[in-house]
Amino acid sequence: MVKRTVLCVFVIGLLCACAPRAREYSAAVTGAPDSTAAAATGASEAALVPEVILQDPPARFAVPEGWAVASDADLYTLSRPGLDAAIEFVATGRIHPDYTYREELKALKASAERLYSEVETTYENRYYVLGDYSGIELIYTYAHAGKAERLTSHTVIFFEDGNEYDFALTAGEKAYPQAEQAFKGLLFSLELG
Repeated sequence: MVKRTVLCVFVIGLLCACAPRAREYSAAVTGAPDSTAAAATGASEAALVPEVILQDPPARFAVPEGWAVASDADLYTLSRPGLDAAIEFVATGRIHPDYTYREELKALKASAERLYSEVETTYENRYYVLGDYSGIELIYTYAHAGKAERLTSHTVIFFEDGNEYDFALTAGEKAYPQAEQAFKGLLFSLELG
């Protein structure tokens, strides 16, 4: 079971690190970003607020204004042109249903330390609550090969009805404050189940 958790966290971390380059390559090759995620529209163009809507496991959240969403299988990546940041989301059945939140947080921190160098935890919460949903939260900075500045990762994982909903913001130091505001807005719009 530990191997599955480590693998899941490794894949999310790897995708967070690779997503900006993949989007740049996709835009250069095709001339337009991929936007295959489902989007619900409002009553008028002026009130247009796209949402990501998933059926299994059920989830819904608003896409922050100015951000684009792309999907690849079960992974959704949100990006904003000109901003060195990505928000990634994946929903799966709970990998370790017998883990406490404390054990989940410990596994997430250990995975980050294996994946990246010079990891510094800046905030952790083993019982993060947002409305009716609860989970874990971890914010850390790390050195990334090929980048002069450190990157910041803000990960929130909710556990609901036997599922886990993983949100990870990765951003450069300069982009982090603006990206963090979009991340918080996305989390506050979240509906699970």
